[in-house]
Amino acid sequence: MRVCWRIWKNCCLPPRRMTISYRSRSANVIRPEIRGNTPVIRNRIRTTNGSSLAVEQAGRHERPLQRKRKLGRIVYLLLVIGFLAYLVVTLTGHLFILKASGIVTSDRFVVGAAYTARVLETDVAPGSPVREGDVIARLESTEVLTSLAQLAQNTALIEERRQAAINRQKVVESLIPIAERRFEAAQNGVTRLDRSTSGNAISQTYISSVLSEAFAAERDLMTLRTEAGSVLEQLAVINDHLAEVTTAMSNTKSAYADGVVRAPHDGTVSAHVASPGQVLTVGEPVLELLNGETFVLAYLSRGRVYDVVPGNHVIITDGVRTVDGVVDRVDVVADSLPPEFRTTFGIQERQQIMRVKPNEPLSFPYLSRVTVASPWSLTHLSARLFGLFDGRF
Repeated sequence: MRVCWRIWKNCCLPPRRMTISYRSRSANVIRPEIRGNTPVIRNRIRTTNGSSLAVEQAGRHERPLQRKRKLGRIVYLLLVIGFLAYLVVTLTGHLFILKASGIVTSDRFVVGAAYTARVLETDVAPGSPVREGDVIARLESTEVLTSLAQLAQNTALIEERRQAAINRQKVVESLIPIAERRFEAAQNGVTRLDRSTSGNAISQTYISSVLSEAFAAERDLMTLRTEAGSVLEQLAVINDHLAEVTTAMSNTKSAYADGVVRAPHDGTVSAHVASPGQVLTVGEPVLELLNGETFVLAYLSRGRVYDVVPGNHVIITDGVRTVDGVVDRVDVVADSLPPEFRTTFGIQERQQIMRVKPNEPLSFPYLSRVTVASPWSLTHLSARLFGLFDGRF
């Protein structure tokens, strides 16, 4: 309301008439008499020595002053209109013309820790190029070392059980032929006893001993054969368990690799690199590798009235430098804004993701913040002007 009143006051209301007065140490103030639109001073200023000082009429000096005031009002009005237009474009311009914040990135490969470990040293720095297989860090994990020691202990126990089973199998296999011969001898004794004539006098004690020996021989033979089969099954289970433990130990050693971390792909190290002495939990990245062609990942505003489709021509700028680009992909999902795009007191909102492919190699550094705008937007115009002043138009 105050701004509107000042515009109305300065542009629409008639200007105030000037009242001219003179003050002197030796003279009193003479009030002028206003006639019409021109102030005229009728009286004269009397000095202390009795002389008088004539004062000219001020009407002929007022017209240039009015022109200056009118020019000032026009400039002031233009400034107010420009400021209001700036506010409107800033607050609602992104809903009508494409202007999205983005970040320069490429395909990322996260080199994370599969176990809790402490970083001993890192052999790379942010921005360093690496080749596949290069050593990038060395870790130390008490958890992995404890697991390897436990696996080694389990392997020793299983190997001990396996050796005991093998020895038992050898004993049983060596006793089975003896038990078979004993069983055959007992069967022969029973056969001779059956063939003996009824007239022969055979004591009951002899008959009982022959039958008892035959029963004991058959029982021992069956026990040994059953135990031999059980030992074979037990040995198979022990061998399977031993193979699992051995595989687990081999995989753990291979994954741990004595704490040496190597680059999985060619690329450039990002800005986030773990520091020596830092303790990493499971899944926490040691560093990130940027690989492939550079592109811009931009976030589109919700509630926009324009449409963005793949193939649209856009401008990528950091405020001074500009690069032409093409919309490569517009995802159908929304994602949370990165921390650098969030305001201090703003809510955590989700925006649609857009991938922009530059027509030429980007001169912006990795992970730097840029703006993706339409070619006819004010952002593009201001960037061109700054580039002209900077000598890079």
